[in-house]
Amino acid sequence: MHPIMEFISSTFPTAKLREKHHNMLQYQLPTDNLSLSRLFEAMELAKRDFHVEDYSVSQTTLDQVFINFAKKQTDLLDEELEDTLQDIEETDVNENNDGDNTSAMYSVGKLERHHV
Repeated sequence: MHPIMEFISSTFPTAKLREKHHNMLQYQLPTDNLSLSRLFEAMELAKRDFHVEDYSVSQTTLDQVFINFAKKQTDLLDEELEDTLQDIEETDVNENNDGDNTSAMYSVGKLERHHV
């Protein structure tokens, strides 16, 4: 599947890979300066040259916009949480390096979010 990903990236430099499952790829393409005829022409080339079995083109729904927004917010919160946990771990190590072998009164673990 790698050659088709390179083809999409070179043909549509602003394309963003949204999902990848087994042999299915889902891209988001900004509509600025992109005609449907150019898009379909490229996808027909991909069918021929990369043995793409099927493809579909659709406009982003309001539901997809909301899901993408919520995912970005969740990703930002996860990054902030990991940064905070890293700071706590580093602070704990630095505070315990004074020759005192006491352990911290708290433990830090990785928190996982389950997306619905």
